[in-house]
Amino acid sequence: MAVDNDRAALENAEENIALNGLSLPLLSEIPVGKKFDILVSNILAETHCQLKYTFHECLSRNGIMILSGILDDRAEEVIRVFEGISLKMEKIRREGEWVCLRFRKLPL
Repeated sequence: MAVDNDRAALENAEENIALNGLSLPLLSEIPVGKKFDILVSNILAETHCQLKYTFHECLSRNGIMILSGILDDRAEEVIRVFEGISLKMEKIRREGEWVCLRFRKLPL
């Protein structure tokens, strides 16, 4: 499932999904109550942080969350924000000025 609130991004995703011979639902919002084992988000650090509670709520117990699109100088801030809501940072990957973070939701 892919979710984006930007219609142009959804149209682009639809084209890329078709080019890769895949089929999956494209939605403009996360379904209420839906839990995911894996969540991948590629947006700027500020937007990741704004969506922290939404991401936490839709991530299943022990679920993995991968955040990218983060500039290196904002990575520590994003780590602090998500570790503050019961997510453990497991891995960081850097490529040039960009960072990708992998978290796991801690069991309660």
